[in-house]
Amino acid sequence: MLKINIAKSLLCIFLLGASFAYSQTWPSKSITLIVPAGAGGFTDIVARNVAAKLSLKLGQSVIVDNRPGANGVLGVATAAKARPDGYSFILGTSTTMAANVYLYKNFPVDPLRDFVPLALIGDIPFAYAVPVDSPFKSMGDFIRAARSAPGKITYGSGTSSAVLCAEILKAEAKIELMRIPYKTGPQALIDLMAGRIDMVCESIATLMVDATGNKKLRALALAQPQRTSFAPDVETVAEAGFGNVYYAAWLGFWAPSGTPKDIVQRLSGELLAVLRDPEFRASMLFWGLSAPPAIEPGILAEAHREEIKKLEKLVKLGIIEAQ
Repeated sequence: MLKINIAKSLLCIFLLGASFAYSQTWPSKSITLIVPAGAGGFTDIVARNVAAKLSLKLGQSVIVDNRPGANGVLGVATAAKARPDGYSFILGTSTTMAANVYLYKNFPVDPLRDFVPLALIGDIPFAYAVPVDSPFKSMGDFIRAARSAPGKITYGSGTSSAVLCAEILKAEAKIELMRIPYKTGPQALIDLMAGRIDMVCESIATLMVDATGNKKLRALALAQPQRTSFAPDVETVAEAGFGNVYYAAWLGFWAPSGTPKDIVQRLSGELLAVLRDPEFRASMLFWGLSAPPAIEPGILAEAHREEIKKLEKLVKLGIIEAQ
């Protein structure tokens, strides 16, 4: 028995030594940043901004791997199955990493078990938008039209965030809308600009690029109680009489569970250094994203747990249901 215990102890010492030696050489090759969304959206913009700066800090390329499909389920599942060696991590949101647990009956991942938090970026305000030539000039117009023609007015969704945002409005305003699903958010926006659907709810950053640039969209109302300096002329849903409508997503980074702790600490530290960079913070504020100077992994873990609890309540109230 003594010999067995000694052998086990030696094996543990060997494995710890091997793990330490391995982590000391990390990173020795390129790193993959998985993005569970298509190219061109706001999440992709953030990922590429971070990847460029992180590559300089680590001395290795950080390659963005877009994995759209099933409103982020495909990308999250891919990240959960990745080797926990520090060469893969994910940029997720409160929907891809929390809401999808309840939006999909067979969601293949347990986000709290299968991932370890690295860093939280901040909150993304959302807004409801219509084509620029839409007859709906205000959220009041939209609600009245939806009530007069239940199920006739459409909304597009290329992300789980878009679904959740619209469903919260439906529940609070007591209206029926027809959902038109898309593979990605940009695809839904293309059809919105063409007038093939009536409304989308997307991040204010994504919407305002088109609303102010192409002049083919109009932000109808913010899905939050207060106006934002990013779009000061856009009213809030609360101003239209629906003060309980609130939706914002947050962005964060995770690594697969089992990633060596010292690599997690190094990657987290380098990410936080990028997020604290004044130039990066200024760019995020420009896009309407709240970007505090530093949000540690522990805060992301707590936000993650709270988000899942909040969504569980929405399920029990019947506001959202699994597909």
